[in-house]
Amino acid sequence: MSDIQPIIPGRPAPDLAVPLVGGGRFSLRDQSIEHFALINVYRGKHCPICKNTMQAWDKRADELKARGLSVLFLSADDEETAEASVKEWEIENLKVGWGFELAEARKWGLFISQAIKDGEPEYFTEPGLFLIDPEFALYASFVQTVPFARPGLDDLLSAIDFVVKERYPARGKVEHVPD
Repeated sequence: MSDIQPIIPGRPAPDLAVPLVGGGRFSLRDQSIEHFALINVYRGKHCPICKNTMQAWDKRADELKARGLSVLFLSADDEETAEASVKEWEIENLKVGWGFELAEARKWGLFISQAIKDGEPEYFTEPGLFLIDPEFALYASFVQTVPFARPGLDDLLSAIDFVVKERYPARGKVEHVPD
């Protein structure tokens, strides 16, 4: 039996409190969310796709903030590795958390992989993107089993614009399929 616990839209997101690169902590429940908190879980420093994703988002941080988004990138990397990622990838405008425990990642419905080549940590999370509403409930999630084919930033922002403008409700809330 799997210990993955998918979050149902409209239900409270799991608690999340992690240290940040550069000091301080990110606590989801302490966020003042205008439209959404956007939690972007990345695989770690070993992942070149994660590097490209984070760099693209970093360049558009002002646009994300202007849309009322509170953004956190998060990995299971240790402090030293996360700090090296931020420095080497030249991330200047994003909050980057580290030390995301794998057991906690399971509570977010994330998949865990084991290293298959040199340079990968023994275990790490696969990507996940979570939109959390101002009441700290899940609005939407995009959970991956592989590092590629993630939602594109332009598509995501277009969808968020539509959701906010139209007050589009969270979907996927049905927990039991009727007979």
